[in-house]
Amino acid sequence: MKLNDLYSFSPNLLKNINCKVKWFKAKRGYGFVVNEQIKEDIFIHSSVLLLFKKDLVLSPSSNIVCDINLNGHMQKPQVIAVHEVLGSKSEKMDLQECKGYIKWFNEIDDYGFVRVDNYDVFLPGKAIRENKINFYDLNPGTEVDISYFIDENEKKIVQDIKESNKQNVQSANF
Repeated sequence: MKLNDLYSFSPNLLKNINCKVKWFKAKRGYGFVVNEQIKEDIFIHSSVLLLFKKDLVLSPSSNIVCDINLNGHMQKPQVIAVHEVLGSKSEKMDLQECKGYIKWFNEIDDYGFVRVDNYDVFLPGKAIRENKINFYDLNPGTEVDISYFIDENEKKIVQDIKESNKQNVQSANF
């Protein structure tokens, strides 16, 4: 008997439901999705995503196909299985490639910024870890090659990063 078979007899279970991500905070490990037929926000925990695909991060407005327990955590709707994800950060978006310089990076807060021409690009710690960059190599002025995307709020966010072949530029004005 499969795990899904155990759920199939519950009147509180909805299978293969299309939902839209309202918000998801990977650092906190949870978020919420919405569906027009369900009046409440639907809780989704990162452990459910790990069962579907390792290191998946949901973007707002991504669509997922999932199973929902209407009486989940605290008797509220909760995603219990994910079958499909469309429009997530794990899929390649329209990426802009360019060179920039590390403006600053804070290891404790797990983010920083890359200066490109006359604007800043947000640098999440996840991009550094996924690209196997050493945090200690990210000194202000270090030249880097980045690929970034623009999210739904018009924020520029680094997806891929690598150190350029050139040495640190200490005289750059940040």
